[in-house]
Amino acid sequence: MMDPRIQQTILGVEATLEDAIRSMNASNQRIVHIVTEDGVLQGIVTDPDIRRATLAQVPLGSPITGVMKRDPVVGYDISTYRELINIFAKWEIYQLPILDQEGRLVGLRTVNEMLNRSTISYPFHVVLMAGGMGTRLRPHTTHLPKPLVPVHGKPIIRIILDDLLEHGLHNIHVSLFHLGGLIKQELNRFPAYDKVRFIEEDQPLGTAGALTLLKDQVHFPILVQNADVLTTLDYHSLLRFHAAEKNDFTIVVRREKLVIPFGVVSLEGHRVTEIREKPEHPYFANMGIYLMNKSVIRQIPVGERYDMTTLIERCINMGLKVGSFPLYEYWADIGSPMDLERAGMDLEAGDQGLTRHANRQEEN
Repeated sequence: MMDPRIQQTILGVEATLEDAIRSMNASNQRIVHIVTEDGVLQGIVTDPDIRRATLAQVPLGSPITGVMKRDPVVGYDISTYRELINIFAKWEIYQLPILDQEGRLVGLRTVNEMLNRSTISYPFHVVLMAGGMGTRLRPHTTHLPKPLVPVHGKPIIRIILDDLLEHGLHNIHVSLFHLGGLIKQELNRFPAYDKVRFIEEDQPLGTAGALTLLKDQVHFPILVQNADVLTTLDYHSLLRFHAAEKNDFTIVVRREKLVIPFGVVSLEGHRVTEIREKPEHPYFANMGIYLMNKSVIRQIPVGERYDMTTLIERCINMGLKVGSFPLYEYWADIGSPMDLERAGMDLEAGDQGLTRHANRQEEN
């Protein structure tokens, strides 16, 4: 009998890449199973497969069979606990499809479940950049720092912190400048944030300069996220991807497209060689989330305003490996009143699982 928890991870062989992305977001699993009509497993598509296909700009309507693993590592419903643990260890995988003796999919095991732990612990720092003035969000930020502006009745920064803590990320710093005392006062009200530490800027240091204030506290890679970004990003997938690619610096990106609202005419001199009606130009946008090795901080000048884009350019020019991690999960930048309203509607609708953090008002 099939485990009901994996129903949302199952797609038919006619599915597309877009179907796989929807399935992963809906199931909150990092795997999709491709099966025949009678349930026989044909292959799997994992989170890294989706990310790499996105970076390669594979069209969303492409058949999923083009990116699936056709001979995945599997376990069987008659396998012992020790046999399954050995498979996880040998292949260094995090999820394992379980089949019956006829090759039909009946279950899914995860390394966390097998080892009876709710989350994997990763040794790295998190820095939330919360010192901005929030001028585009006025009048909401006239007397309130942007991270404290409520979305669906709860301050932005608390929604972000609750998501980080749920991922098992506890080594968290918050960079403060504009009305930073109000942010400290709010977070100090809740025991769940007792271990959150604050980096206080005496002057605006830009989107990267505050990292120098960590001084000797940095021993592991650093995740940096703007404190006005709401997302259901799988941070564990980001960390594994960063390590697997051996990046010095990883930028979270999302595939977007620019639609020109006119017919575009190509010319050679006065001669028309082509006309395209409302063409689309794909590009990758920066999502305001970064993962960097601790050595990168040494490239930031101390005591100066220094932005993340300048740091990235410096790393590229130095020959450091700067990579990208494509985002397909929910993401919202609370930069304007319209963005704030839209995010509130998303949370009201329970979009992509963010509601569980917004609704958790006083349990912390």
